[in-house]
Amino acid sequence: MISIILPCYNPDRQYLIECIKSIKRQSYYDYELIIINDGSDKPYSDFIKKIVITDQRFRLIEQENKGVSETRNRGVKEAKGKYILFVDADDILMEGFLEEALNIAIETEADVIQGSTFYLNGKIKAEEKTFSYKVLKESDKRDIIIQMLDVSKSQYNNIGNNKGKIARGPWCKLIRKESAEETLFNSRLYLGEDRVWNLELIENSKKVCIVYRNWYIYRSHGKSVSHKFDHNRINSYGNYLNAIRRIIPDEHEIILHYQILVFEVFCELLDGHFFNPLYPDKKNRKVNIHILLEEDIWNEINRLNYAGLSKKRMIMLFLIKHHFFTLYHYIRKFYLYFIL
Repeated sequence: MISIILPCYNPDRQYLIECIKSIKRQSYYDYELIIINDGSDKPYSDFIKKIVITDQRFRLIEQENKGVSETRNRGVKEAKGKYILFVDADDILMEGFLEEALNIAIETEADVIQGSTFYLNGKIKAEEKTFSYKVLKESDKRDIIIQMLDVSKSQYNNIGNNKGKIARGPWCKLIRKESAEETLFNSRLYLGEDRVWNLELIENSKKVCIVYRNWYIYRSHGKSVSHKFDHNRINSYGNYLNAIRRIIPDEHEIILHYQILVFEVFCELLDGHFFNPLYPDKKNRKVNIHILLEEDIWNEINRLNYAGLSKKRMIMLFLIKHHFFTLYHYIRKFYLYFIL
């Protein structure tokens, strides 16, 4: 049996209906759907309850709001199936996903069956009936780790007719329950917990199988960028990067892509924190950025070499290394994205 874990917090009703329909359309029937209501408001809770009573395979767990990481962990602990599948309430499973993934799991005896995810953007194209898969060797695992660190550097992009990829989220993975129990989500992280979990899952699993088939549709929301200021943003990013560094192997190529990740996260910090319109200490902004760069984790930027970087990254890295922070910000915002 497969246990499908579906966290819900004030879900969009139409999206949730479409998600549930995609699960019920699966050709494999021996599953339980564990819907965990993570403290939704009453109208949403009532709607979730109406959905649960429509199918005897559906099971409802209600709790106070604890966040998606603790909610997924709760689902793993409550699961009765041999395999675990995480689904988000606004996403869609392609037809045949469960049956195809389970057959491959039985054949390969893999701990993780990883399919491809694509973003819902217009009309969904029909996928080919035939597809390939492979059990990863240790060298292949390194490539997946690099994919998790730097999605632009991977052979696992542009899969199938819908141009899917191996996602950094927990979706589109059929996971042996023992592996899921060994790799729970870090509820102490306030961002990046999905990527950290993915890296731990790869490291903890003896056998991982990659399937070159689009099984999962991720619905991207075009929400506007918030200008809300988060005073804990620096610590949150630091905890996230430290968690990744503790997991990844100490290999040259992997460390290189980790350094690129640190650089990219630092760029996000400059834009979203130090140059946020609500940043409270604009007078000492440059001094505060200098101080941050002296910390061990951010000092990885100084060790990052220009070789192999894209033109855009090279320019940004040069500006940051030479402390042209304001110039960096305005070039990134008004010029670079339109030219390169």
